[in-house]
Amino acid sequence: MYDEGTYRRVLDLDTAMVKVKYYANKVEYVREYFASNFDQVLALKISGNKPAHLNFTIYLDNKYIYHSYVNNKNQIIMDGSCPRLEIYGNDNPQGIQFLAVLDLQISDGAGAVCVLDGRKLRVEGCNSAIILLAASSLFDAPFTQPVDSNRDPKSSSLSIMDLV
Repeated sequence: MYDEGTYRRVLDLDTAMVKVKYYANKVEYVREYFASNFDQVLALKISGNKPAHLNFTIYLDNKYIYHSYVNNKNQIIMDGSCPRLEIYGNDNPQGIQFLAVLDLQISDGAGAVCVLDGRKLRVEGCNSAIILLAASSLFDAPFTQPVDSNRDPKSSSLSIMDLV
């Protein structure tokens, strides 16, 4: 049943899924969200009930210092750092460095993905898309300075994406 004014959000605590359903231009769109603590990834599936009607642009942005770019795997990489904190009497404070990887997969046989400005992905005419997000930072513990962290945000985030 088509109803232009219909918008529905559902949180299913048994499956840990959020589902959003709405109509626009006589197409029913569904967005399904899932967060996996075990896999350290956020997942989003977007689909429409009519073929080749899914069109969108996706990119990563934040208010801190960062650099983002598209690699050759339909992935957007964002690395950056939060502002420096002058704590513990350190003369050379370092901010918390982070890296996020957004991976885009579109339905087989329909649609195209193109790169815009070297940092955005534009999806045109696909049936469905799956977006995965993994992120990591230097944050090790509340009282560990970033410079003393043994974590590697880049290898952590990229490794997570390789496993998914």
